[in-house]
Amino acid sequence: MAKSTTSTSTSTSTSTSPSTSTTTTNAFAGVTSGQALAAAAVVVGAVGAYLYWRKTSSKPPPPRSTPKPTLSGSAGAAAAGKGASTSGDAAPRASSTYAHGRVPSAAAAKAIASVESAYGASIEVLRGIVNSMMQEMRKGLAKENGAAMKMIISHVSNLPTGKEKGRFLALDLGGSNFRVLLLTLDGHGQCKSESDKYVLTQELMTGTGESLFDFIAESVQGFLESRGITETLPLGFTFSFPVQQESINSGKLIRWTKGFHASGVEGQDVGRLLNEAFARKGIKVNVAAIVNDTVGTQIARCLDDQNCYVGLILGTGSNTCYLEDVTAIPKWTGPAPKTGKVIINMEWGAFDDEIQRLPYTPHDRTMDAASINRGQQLFEKMISGMYLGEISRLVAVELAESGQLFQGTLTSKFREVQAFKTAMMSEIESDDTVDLSLTRDLLHREFGLPLNKITIDDRMIIKRICELVSTRAARIAAAGIVAVATKIAKTHDCTVAVDGTLFQRYPNFEHRLTAAVAELLPGISTKIHFKRSEDGSGKGAALVAALAQTQ
Repeated sequence: MAKSTTSTSTSTSTSTSPSTSTTTTNAFAGVTSGQALAAAAVVVGAVGAYLYWRKTSSKPPPPRSTPKPTLSGSAGAAAAGKGASTSGDAAPRASSTYAHGRVPSAAAAKAIASVESAYGASIEVLRGIVNSMMQEMRKGLAKENGAAMKMIISHVSNLPTGKEKGRFLALDLGGSNFRVLLLTLDGHGQCKSESDKYVLTQELMTGTGESLFDFIAESVQGFLESRGITETLPLGFTFSFPVQQESINSGKLIRWTKGFHASGVEGQDVGRLLNEAFARKGIKVNVAAIVNDTVGTQIARCLDDQNCYVGLILGTGSNTCYLEDVTAIPKWTGPAPKTGKVIINMEWGAFDDEIQRLPYTPHDRTMDAASINRGQQLFEKMISGMYLGEISRLVAVELAESGQLFQGTLTSKFREVQAFKTAMMSEIESDDTVDLSLTRDLLHREFGLPLNKITIDDRMIIKRICELVSTRAARIAAAGIVAVATKIAKTHDCTVAVDGTLFQRYPNFEHRLTAAVAELLPGISTKIHFKRSEDGSGKGAALVAALAQTQ
């Protein structure tokens, strides 16, 4: 069993927020006047390109109606057709990134400008996403399968008050790791948690459902035995995939996402499958709740923040949930909960699978074609960590094949699908060395690119690609959040609980997200606040298990 880490933490319901000298020579001595003029034109062009570069790198340019440069005549043209020109933020960068006298050549600046054109995500595009998403939300709430976004009723209607008391288990399945967690609540807003993390292999993610759930059961068994726990505890199961929830503790998997494809699970009640695995192992555990990770993230933050109306995951995958009035859910059947509200799991990764609003590029299309769920979850694929590295790689490959990057040289490793990870993007964006030497070393180490083929221009281009792809992701995600807050009339005072490594660890991602929200909601003072929900999918699931005892 591949257990990797153990952690213990204690917290309260108090709200917290994360955290030269120069030599001058006559360059034109001995040349004809025509040659001098030609050389001067090149210099002027390079300086002009550099000024444009710095302008789009540190301060958003004004909207432009003129056609943008295209990326090798394909991606940029396609994006421009979708209104993807850069009128809002180009990727924000630290002012010191290129403050060491490094000026990109005219050719490099031209290549960068073409990528900026394709990946700008203009304010007009974002507003279109806001309006379209609100329409799709209403369709999904009106009837089952009324929209690509499922708008699933979670059956979680109570929110934590801090008075919950007892010991509760949580299981967290939704990415490349799986966790078992024990949460102890003292009834006064204080909680203590301890957890173990286990690595999921590709074989488990794509093998049989029975093998996957047996692994989960074995993990729980080992967790309980290592702590001498013998009593039966309520368990909240964070199952971060589209589930048609039938009750608080049962629901059928609609389809796998995020690279999972275990057989025999789609269409089945995952609560029953988990209970059957426990029975096979003789484990006394009561599955009290099935919880999507977004719901768990929101619930965990609600313990500290009564204005938390939205939960957001920005990590390997992405999804959002929010608190909705039951009267705004035409597809609701049966008596309304006492609170009159319920959390809706949007499954927003499926938004605009028809590609009517998203600034889709040929790189997105190529990435999707090679994915395990082709044609699905297109919104998620544009904003989540599992896919951003591959999109960046495809942009770089196109530039290299056109001779604009690495002097046209590419190794077989760089051509491998998914070889360029989002974690590498993060490392590159964090590179503030004088000559971007960390970027050079990464490209040489991970892909075998010859050092003499990785020029300073190449490093600038690669870094800018990473900035633009990640900034597009942040801006599109921000449009989605504004749509949700607008739908429930909470744009003036709304906390969004956020979990996921993309938001928490990727350089400048949080800043780019909040900047785009401010751009979409000008003049609103309090606006929307993004607050980290530490361990929302673990702590939150255990809290839902506690709430289920009284719901």
